[in-house]
Amino acid sequence: MDLKSGYWQVEIQPEDREKTAFTTGKGLWQFKVMPFGLCNTPATLDRLMETVFRGLTSEACLVYLDDIIIVGRTFEEHLNNIRKVFKRLQKANLKLSPKKFRFFRKEVSYLGHIISADGVKTDPEEIKAVVDWPRPETVHDLRSFPGLCTFYRHFRRKGTSHGNADALSRRPCKESCKQYTNAQVKFGMDTNISFKVLTSATVDPWSSCEIQKAQLEDPAIKPILEKKLNSADRPSLLEIAPESHATKRYWALWDSLPQVGK
Repeated sequence: MDLKSGYWQVEIQPEDREKTAFTTGKGLWQFKVMPFGLCNTPATLDRLMETVFRGLTSEACLVYLDDIIIVGRTFEEHLNNIRKVFKRLQKANLKLSPKKFRFFRKEVSYLGHIISADGVKTDPEEIKAVVDWPRPETVHDLRSFPGLCTFYRHFRRKGTSHGNADALSRRPCKESCKQYTNAQVKFGMDTNISFKVLTSATVDPWSSCEIQKAQLEDPAIKPILEKKLNSADRPSLLEIAPESHATKRYWALWDSLPQVGK
């Protein structure tokens, strides 16, 4: 459940309302309640909810801003916790949105995760955003994608960590890329395999063997990865001199390669 227009249920002191003033064609206006967009509105609402539910958040409910999830090990305990939460809301004169009520569920979607008695797991609807993410075409897109995948980084099975996010985020580009995030990027073989592996590891985590196999198909990574698998000693610059410029970039990431090789 959540509050109905949570921010607007927080009244502003009369002497502070002038700080929210704005002008329109019909004159100067100011808010009587807390509007969206002010820098401290989330913190203010969060502080209000913590005050209202103090003592309950560790046993009866979880609260994030205006989103409330009520828990219980048994039906009776759950029902009792609902009463406790409603009493606190009534005392604080806070109103809920009936359309968002979901009672007596065995699992619920909450803050991008599925919460149940078995624990926490990823939300298929959120994962769909990763599956449907178009191939990055600009520097901004390329930098945004690894950040999207890290939202579920804690759900990857042990052994699926790898350097592909690093390979994407550190991908060299022209000098103009540093200033213009809409600059086009060349989506070569090395970047393409990193994009595919990172997507798959987030949606359907690969084993380290699968990641290693995919990277060994990449002509840029393969020469360095093979050396890493066969020897613990980093090759010298002289040894990799005949290799391509792309391969030499991965030589600089030598210390990260054990993550995909183990």
